[in-house]
Amino acid sequence: MTRAANAAKRGAGQLAALLGGFLTFAGLHVLFVLAWDRFFAGSPWPGYEASARLGLVEPWFVNSPRSLWLTRAAFFAAAFSVGIGRRSGRWPRAALLWAGGAAALVATYATTSMPALPAGELGFLLYPLRLFLPIVLGTALGELARHSFLTPPDAAGGAGA
Repeated sequence: MTRAANAAKRGAGQLAALLGGFLTFAGLHVLFVLAWDRFFAGSPWPGYEASARLGLVEPWFVNSPRSLWLTRAAFFAAAFSVGIGRRSGRWPRAALLWAGGAAALVATYATTSMPALPAGELGFLLYPLRLFLPIVLGTALGELARHSFLTPPDAAGGAGA
């Protein structure tokens, strides 16, 4: 395969990871908006029960334990699929998956009726970090699964002829 073909393949994989992260978060946000009252608002964080009963809690990925865990599970699964991929460059793709999710997070925050942040508020900058750990763990476990279960023993340097 030529260098140009390899670069095109690598670029397509990187674009897929970026779009995958963006679409994962955007799809989850649509789910939160559609199913918030029926599924997510019923399990608010401790101390926010009264606000949830009054409908004051917006559909957002960190506003209930269920929505946060669903977001973490979705990004873990996406990163796991990156980790079991055959080609090299798993970690750059995992970083692009995170960047796509972070871009969708900013886009959904900017386009919804979420309250404006006070001047100097840095809490919003911590939101993308909530996606980081599931992506790192998913990629690492996917890579481990690939080397442990998906690679034949003779190709992994083990016994076999």
